[in-house]
Amino acid sequence: MQTSYDHMTIYAVSTPPGRGGIGVVRISGGDTLPILRALFHRDAFAPRTMVYGKVFDATGRLLDEAMAVYFPAPHSYTGEDVAEIHGHGNPTILSAIMDAIGTLCKNARPADNGEFTKRAFLNGKMDLTEAEAVMEVISARSMSAVDASLRQLGGEVGTAISAIRSDLMDATAGLEAAIDYPEEEWEDEAVTAAVALLKSAQSRIEALGLSYERGRLVKEGIGCTMVGAPNAGKSSLLNAIAGFPRAIVDDTPGTTRDVLEYPFTYMGQLIRLYDTAGRRDVKTGAEAIGLQMGEAAVHESDIIILVLDGAEPLTAEDYAAARLCMGKPTVIAYNKVDLGRSLTRGELYRLGLDAPVVEISAKEGEGVEELLFTILTLSGLADGVEDTLITSARQRDCLMRAKDALGRAIDAHTAGVPFDLVSQDAMDALSALYSLTGEDPRADVIDTIFKKFCVGK
Repeated sequence: MQTSYDHMTIYAVSTPPGRGGIGVVRISGGDTLPILRALFHRDAFAPRTMVYGKVFDATGRLLDEAMAVYFPAPHSYTGEDVAEIHGHGNPTILSAIMDAIGTLCKNARPADNGEFTKRAFLNGKMDLTEAEAVMEVISARSMSAVDASLRQLGGEVGTAISAIRSDLMDATAGLEAAIDYPEEEWEDEAVTAAVALLKSAQSRIEALGLSYERGRLVKEGIGCTMVGAPNAGKSSLLNAIAGFPRAIVDDTPGTTRDVLEYPFTYMGQLIRLYDTAGRRDVKTGAEAIGLQMGEAAVHESDIIILVLDGAEPLTAEDYAAARLCMGKPTVIAYNKVDLGRSLTRGELYRLGLDAPVVEISAKEGEGVEELLFTILTLSGLADGVEDTLITSARQRDCLMRAKDALGRAIDAHTAGVPFDLVSQDAMDALSALYSLTGEDPRADVIDTIFKKFCVGK
């Protein structure tokens, strides 16, 4: 382990800022129990048992009536002595309790962002993938994201990496034996088995790395941008999905100028829907700026919704909107079916898009459910997520480094390169996997990860 921490006792308010029914102050470190005794004016705190008492400061002034629970090391979140004080959710009271802790114990200080979880990691209570999952559980904006984070917190990713790492260690051991004992009769068999393990590990690493794209969608949400001609019904569709008038709807072309965002969940998955200005030939002014912003939103989105006025033939503006969709996953929303169908399927083919078509009436709310399910299908999330997902760019990068190193090892063996060089590439892959779980981390990487946490976690 290349990183360490000071051994002062830390404390922080673990509940969100503001007033509420309950506020929690968390303490971790060797002076936890003496602090509890001083605050509550009592000696006994049975482990893992909530007790009621009155909280006093160093002068004996009553601060609150609260509950406290004590978790002795090593059976605690951080692996150290830990306590939680559950008082009233008044910021003034919680601040007074924090001040009292600092006064009562000179070996205690306020915790930094993520320091409780960092100590849990450094004390071997969780690996780095599980530590990252803690923050993802807290920040998850959909049940799909919660599910994926909880599975990672439960060690799913770490278990998969551990199995791959075990095979790589066997492979490198075989290669090292071939180096140390050349011309033995078992050499060819050992090397063949080692290379097979390298290829298997590379395949599994690649599969995990590829899961990042779906993991990103689960974590961040599916970005969907609506494009189309003016008055095709984009804003009406947004309002139909929202269930209230989120966007202004008017017969005058160019009503929408800014990019409007509406995040919502569907079947437990976060979708971030963007409404953009109608495509038409405008050179200057606010509407032209809005069109540029819409194009930027298209490029950054995961899925494009091309909204067409099904009651009218295709226009030049429709073709212009369709050109924005080229090369991006797209669903065509064939709108205004309540007004009759003038736009034909033959005209849709001339748009040059290989995209599913969903007939809708944004005004009546018809077809919206099918449209949303089609979005999930295009994103690969319609059937939920059962396999292991990578949701962190850092984890994905570690996997890609390992995959590339194994590719070099396999290519080197095929080219007849000496075994010691093949083994070195395999060791580079192992090092990348150890970095992923945090067992061979750089201190600056660890610090960067935990600074993203909230205080008190």
